[in-house]
Amino acid sequence: MQSQTHKEISDIDFAQIEVRPVTEMEKSRFKTLMSKFHYLGCPAMIGETVQYVATYQDNWAALLIFSSAAFKAKARDQWIGWQACFQWQRLYLIANNTRFLILPGYSIKNLASNVLAKSLKRISKDWKMYHSHPLLLVETFVDPSRFKGTCYLANGWIELGYTKGFRKNNREYIQHNQPKKILVRPLHSKAREILRHPRLCETYQKGVSRIMLNDKQAKSLFDYIDQISDPRSFQGLRHHKPPLVAICVCATLCGAKGFSSIFDWALNLSQAMKRRLKLKYKNGNYIVPSKATIRRFLIAINPDELNCVLSTWI
Repeated sequence: MQSQTHKEISDIDFAQIEVRPVTEMEKSRFKTLMSKFHYLGCPAMIGETVQYVATYQDNWAALLIFSSAAFKAKARDQWIGWQACFQWQRLYLIANNTRFLILPGYSIKNLASNVLAKSLKRISKDWKMYHSHPLLLVETFVDPSRFKGTCYLANGWIELGYTKGFRKNNREYIQHNQPKKILVRPLHSKAREILRHPRLCETYQKGVSRIMLNDKQAKSLFDYIDQISDPRSFQGLRHHKPPLVAICVCATLCGAKGFSSIFDWALNLSQAMKRRLKLKYKNGNYIVPSKATIRRFLIAINPDELNCVLSTWI
């Protein structure tokens, strides 16, 4: 690999532009360049992520990051037309283009749209290789005070509207009056129909995955759980509300469907996760609530309160 040059290039052969995922050995360099030249810096790589580099004659010309989709985007969710429960369970089929950087020296007309087009041609297959499932849709948020989003529109992205101009700060949303354009690009001709259909075809099913919460994340979850009322009689209760809600919330986010699936998910938790989810501890073991207990609890609690806690915590 040649060293990165910042000498301005006036013209290139687009056929020689290659877009590929960044290797493990290149990630440090990727982070350094993104942090130095992108006005938002380099984000923490949390959740499902793929980093791309576009090269020209062995030199790096552009960098892209695709990561997990935004949990909520009203215009996007209305455009898809899916129910809230499908939204939680199928967000993994959407990726967000969180960063796109043309490196110094490569400010060339049509380069951005060319790089973006080549990344879109391969992203679904790459996502399946790295994360065991393909994608149906990609999204991005464009700051209109800085960019017009021309390269996205040239690649068939659809402008859906604007965000509300809020940013999240811990548990609160603070208005910053800088709404972003919301753009989406289907990777399948029937992406919307698949995402909102009551039954998800097997090709796009992810199955039940694991979740890792640190102590701080677990504490924040339980802070929200306190807002849910427990309609059960306290007499004779073996399992209290907080761990039951925590299990149901985390299992649902991991793709568990139904009482049996939630129960099986909880059984396979590590000891550390059982501790963080405050499962009952007795005789040196953490006790997982039975399937019948989980069923009775979920039938009893207020679903609107549970939905509110889940969406706000995420």
